[in-house]
Formats: sequence, structure tokens, C-alpha cells
Amino acid sequence: MRDRHHIPFIHKDNPTRLKLKEHFMDYNQSEKKGKMLTKYITLIFFLCLVMVFIGCPIIDQYIALIEVSHSHFKGIAFVGDSIKVVEILPEEAEVSYTWQRSVNEESGFVDISGAITDSYETSGVDAGYFVRVAITGTGEYKGTVYGSAVEVLSTARTINIPEIPSIKAPVVGINPVRNIHAEQYFAQVAWNPNHTPFRARTSYVATIQLSPSYGYTCEGVSEDFFTVEEATSTSNDEDSNTVRATFTQTGSTSLISIGNITGTLEIRKTVSAGTLSPGGATATYQWYISNTQEGIYASIDGATGVNYTIKDEQVDKYLQVEATGAGGYLGKVISAAAGPIKLIPLIRVGNISGTSQVGKALTMGSLSPTGATVTHWWLSSPTIDGKYTEITHAPDNKEFTVTKEELNLFIKGQVEGIGLYEGIKKTAPVGPVITGELESIGNITGKRLINEQLEAGPLKPDGSTASYQWQWSDTEDGTYVNIPGDTAQDSTYVVHDDYWEKYIRVSATGTDGYKGTVLSNPVEIAYSIGDRTDGGGFIFYDKGVRNNSNATKEWRYLEAAPQGWSGSDNDPNYRWDSTNSDPNEPAEPQISVTGLTNSIGSGMENTSIITNALGAKAEAAKACSSYNGSGASDWFLGSCIELSYMMVNKPSGHGLANSFYYSSYEYNASQAYAVDLFGSYFYNKFDKRGFLYVRPIRMR
Repeated sequence: MRDRHHIPFIHKDNPTRLKLKEHFMDYNQSEKKGKMLTKYITLIFFLCLVMVFIGCPIIDQYIALIEVSHSHFKGIAFVGDSIKVVEILPEEAEVSYTWQRSVNEESGFVDISGAITDSYETSGVDAGYFVRVAITGTGEYKGTVYGSAVEVLSTARTINIPEIPSIKAPVVGINPVRNIHAEQYFAQVAWNPNHTPFRARTSYVATIQLSPSYGYTCEGVSEDFFTVEEATSTSNDEDSNTVRATFTQTGSTSLISIGNITGTLEIRKTVSAGTLSPGGATATYQWYISNTQEGIYASIDGATGVNYTIKDEQVDKYLQVEATGAGGYLGKVISAAAGPIKLIPLIRVGNISGTSQVGKALTMGSLSPTGATVTHWWLSSPTIDGKYTEITHAPDNKEFTVTKEELNLFIKGQVEGIGLYEGIKKTAPVGPVITGELESIGNITGKRLINEQLEAGPLKPDGSTASYQWQWSDTEDGTYVNIPGDTAQDSTYVVHDDYWEKYIRVSATGTDGYKGTVLSNPVEIAYSIGDRTDGGGFIFYDKGVRNNSNATKEWRYLEAAPQGWSGSDNDPNYRWDSTNSDPNEPAEPQISVTGLTNSIGSGMENTSIITNALGAKAEAAKACSSYNGSGASDWFLGSCIELSYMMVNKPSGHGLANSFYYSSYEYNASQAYAVDLFGSYFYNKFDKRGFLYVRPIRMR
């Protein structure tokens, strides 16, 4: 190991600055000893600088003179150790060495013959003596410095001080000693039980592990040599470096006080009991609640820990906590009242999202804490930093659809905690609100018939306003022309007969904070399936265009006669062919009626063919053709396909019987087809002379 000696030298080139430098002497220890010698030597020099002009042409003629006085740090070396000077400052200094010996550490040193190098190896002659080095400047350096004296020993010394310092009987609340620094050793202390600080009514044992300083050993230490102040017993084995000290039980101590309750006094927050005095005291706890600060406090069931989580129902109340001494501590202490307990505070509401435009929805941002319950307000101001007032028509909702009343205004959202939450928070403003854009208009509603009222569909965005203009066209995709008159400039329109089977739409142009024009889908003023006609019948077929396909007239719709067409609520029964139905008349053969077809639009022609072929015997056909409902004379007995459509598209109140109805199509001379109106709408053939139901239809 190395000891450090402070050896100052002053070079003449720097006569105005005096500075102590560190120099090192190396103590190379003998392998035979198996130990390293560590020695710290500090020399403090008081330097006197004398400027002397010597007329030398080298280094500016200046010489540094040094006067030396020193203090020492006692060191030890063993016989056979080598002591070496490892550094001097300045490094370029020229010096000579002389090693010296004395029986006295402070004085009486004499030179050792032949010891004039930078190192010296001790021998048996040096045992019991102190050795030091004298270093003298030569050449351009002057002055002599001495290293601290090193005591040379032949063997390590046995520790000879029995009292172990720094340890006393444990005191409740005081932290235990863990380390000891003595002249002859360093020690580490382990306590059992390992408490920090010491607790009341506890017996402690200290195990002290000694590490001898250099030059000292525990060899030769007698049994139970060491002592510890205030220990009831102290023991150690012979030659051992382990000491065991036992102490009496610590006393019982009364609790002195408990600090204030700590933590946030809000519902759902956890608070803690304050610090106990004396420090390190142990206790059990009980929490109490009161309606007022100085009122009667009732214990809280189950609240017996050092921490307590406040319940929702304890808002506006006060807490106390009582500590009862335990583990060697006596007495009870109770904290100061803490409260009132507050609701959970609102922290923030996020910024508004959405477009600041009439008809657009704005949405307040997320609440913090998440799940907070609040009341919502929407506020407006003519300037961004002006006074904001409540928008009275805005809902208590995080969403608000901007109306024309907010045009050109700035908008803020505001929330106020309710229930378990309190506080008011506002969003940053948005705006100013700009004119809204009409987005769409819904489909026209109402009966699309003459003299019926049509109504424009709803506008988007909700709440938008517009002026209206109804328009017509010959075709769905054609050019639309405004319908003249004030009646065509409202959201409703009563259809004029000029627009039968024409297409009508409505145009809406934004007003009062809205701009843009939107067009509805067009509707045709025409019958729809199931519509009732002016004569009470119902439309059951629409081919979509008006022409004379499969007929001798232009037509588009098929209409069924109304219930009661025959004068009775129930449809009448007729024979398809009454030939041979009168036994008083001579029998004649039934004939097949040729030229009949089964298609949409063929019923009218079929009926004409049947009546011409059978005359008065064509009862079913004549009953239909002779009907003149709605002042029309073009009623007929429908074909199978036509009757099938009537069955499928019959509206409520149709009055049809749950049975078969004759068609105008035959199977052969003796059988004709009928249609099941309430089954599967299939055809079946029946004897022409049988009675079945009949319902007239016509083309329109």
C-alpha cells in the first residue's frame, strides 16, 4: 500500500505563487508478511519565498528557498517492508535523499549509513525504531523536507483496548448504530431483531464484527476480553473478532401525539394517519366520522388501517383518526379533525369538435375525470373575448346543433358538476358561426293524385329553413318548369288536374342563415297500387306507360270494381255458360269459345268474344260487361293472369270472398278456368254451368 507525504518544492521561475503539492511514498510490503502496509502521511508546509538575484544567466537568476515545518499522521511498517518515495513536485526538481532512524517519533533522528536513494528496505535493526526520509533540493532547488516518521514493527500488535465505543443500550425511537471506527479496528454491527428505530418492550442483541486496522490483530485476544457500555452481558471467544452484546428489554413508552391526517379530502380519495410521536412508535388505528368539525364522531366500521378511502356518502363531513399504542407503546392519541370532505372536482372539459356553421352539430370534448356527471350549457358571444351568455334553446347535452340565431357569434361549452362532482369548466371558444348549407330534402309525401296535397320532405340539416318552389316535367328525367301561382311556393302543394301523369318535384332554397338549393326526388302524379279511384274501386296493376298493348284502347292501370258493386256487400255467383241449364228446353251441345287468350290486357277482348259467342248464356261475362260503375261501360271479366294480380295487390276493405272467381279464359267446351283468390292464387278448371264468384275489372 502507499502512504501520501506532502513534500513542497518551489521553482524560481514562479516566485510569486506558493502552492502545496502532493507527493507519494510507496510502502512495498514483504510477501513474507502477507499483508499490505497502508499509511497516510500529510505534511502541511508554511512556505516563505525569498527572491534572490544571483547573477546566473540561467533561469533568470532566481532561486526558491523553502522553510519547512510539518505535522504527521502516524504510520506503521514491518521488518522487511520497502519504503519508497514515488513522487516529488515539481517533477524536474533535483534532490538528494537521506534516510534517518530514531527511537523517538518526534526527534533524535540520525542518518542511516548508506541509505541515500529514493527507497529504503527495513531490517531487524529497525525494529522498535521510527524511520523517516530527508529530501534536500540540489542545483537550482534549495531546502529540505522530511517525511513523517514510520514505526517499524517486527510483528502485528494484539488489539489491547477492551472498550468497544459508540454502542449503548437501545433507546425506543432511536436508530441503531451500524458501523464503528476505532483506533485499532473498524467494526460492523448487526442487531437482532433488526428494527429501525428501536421499538419498545423489545430485547436486542448486537453482533459486532471487528476488522483490525493495519498493524493490529485479534490473535492473542483473551476470551470475553471486550466490553460494551450498558450491555447486560458481553462475550467473545479467544482470538476471535466476533463480539456479542446483550441488552435489557426496552421500556414501555406512551404515545405522545399523532400528526394531521394527510392526503386529499375528497370522496374516493385515500387519506393517511399522521406521523406518531415518539418516532418509530407502533399502534392500531380507528377512523371516525362527524357531520360537523366539533360534533360527535362515530367510529367507521372496518376502518382500522393507517389508510382510509373516503366513501361517496361522506361528502361535507369530517374525519378523525385515533391511534392506540401497540408493541410496547401505551396510551391513545387522536388527530385533529380534517374536513369538510369535498366532492370530486372537475378538472377539465375538452375542446369543442365540429363545424361552427348553422345546421352543424358541435360536441364538447371529453370530461376529466372520466365518468363525471355534469350539467351542460352552451354559451354565445358576439366577440371571441366578450361576455358569453346562455343559449336558452340549447339542450342540456354535450351536443348542440347550431341554429340561425347563432349566426356570426362565438360559442363556448360549459359544464357544472352534479351528483358526486363539483366545479365549473368551460371549453375554448369556437366560431364565428357561418351560414349553413342545405344538404338535402327528403322525399315528397302524400297521395300522388289530383286534388290531393303533397308535402315536401324534411330538410337537412335539422332545423334549417328554406323557400319552396314546386316544379313539373313530362318525364322523370326531363326539364322541370316552375308551377305558377303562390300555392306552388309553399312546403305543401295541392295537385292540379293539369299535372295528371306528370312528374312533380320541389326545390328548396336556404333562408335565414342557410344558403344553397336542394331538389327532391320527383314523384309521378298517377295511381299507385292499392289506390282507390273516384268510383270506389281499387288499382291493382300499373304497367307504367299508357298505350294500347293487348287491348283496343290506350290504358295503363287495371281497376277492380268496389265491394258492393252488384248492390250487395257480397260478390254475386254466376255461371260461365248457362247452356242446358233449363230442363224445359231441348238439350243442345256446349260450344268451345275460340280466340280467348290469357294475358295482361286480354280480359276485355275475351269478354267481348264470350258474349258474342254465347249471348245471354254468358252470365259471368255479361254481368261484368253490363256493370257501369263510375259511369263507365268498359268493365269486363278478367283473364286468369289479371285476376291473379288482383288477388296479390288487393287492399284492405276489398270485400273479396275466400273462394274461386271465374276468369274469361276456358279450358274446353265444358270447363272454364277460375282463380283461387285466398289460397295460392292457382288456376283450376270448373264446369261452366257451375256457380262461382265474379268481380268486374276495367282498364284505365
